[in-house]
Amino acid sequence: MNLRVSLLNIFLPYKLKEETMLALFETTAGAFQMAPPVLDGLRFHDILRTYATFTRAAAMRQIGKKEDVSHVKKRLYDGAFQLGEKIRSELRIHSRRDALKAARLLYRAIGIDFYCSKSGEVIIQRCYFSNFYPCEVCWIISSLDEGIVAGLTDGGRLWFVSRITEGNDSCVGEIEFEK
Repeated sequence: MNLRVSLLNIFLPYKLKEETMLALFETTAGAFQMAPPVLDGLRFHDILRTYATFTRAAAMRQIGKKEDVSHVKKRLYDGAFQLGEKIRSELRIHSRRDALKAARLLYRAIGIDFYCSKSGEVIIQRCYFSNFYPCEVCWIISSLDEGIVAGLTDGGRLWFVSRITEGNDSCVGEIEFEK
């Protein structure tokens, strides 16, 4: 068991939450080729709300262009993959179990109740962002989830079969592990 992940599960420092959220902001803004909003002086909850409204607006703008969004989804995935790899390295994660514990911890910090079984079944019963995103925005932004999980798990492939934003009680998905 990874001691760092276990300790963070007990206490997640505000500074670490904030740094991770700011990195996610940079990744997302870069994928949409936009500058992130100014966040100076905002508390974490306000940063999270700003992120939700920023990502919704950016995705809706992309959808409004009536262009293929696959290039945006790829940039979201790639940036999140790098972030997931960085977190895996910093936390010295070497097992699937610890990667999934870290994912649960990271998602809990941003209002997402992420559960993944040993076999890879993913269930999200509560998602802060479902209050902000219509299903088409969720579909685009979930590329971040796919990238983060792939980076944390050293290549695991996440996909969703149902989402809260589609009117379901929970998001259900699966992670197919490389190793």
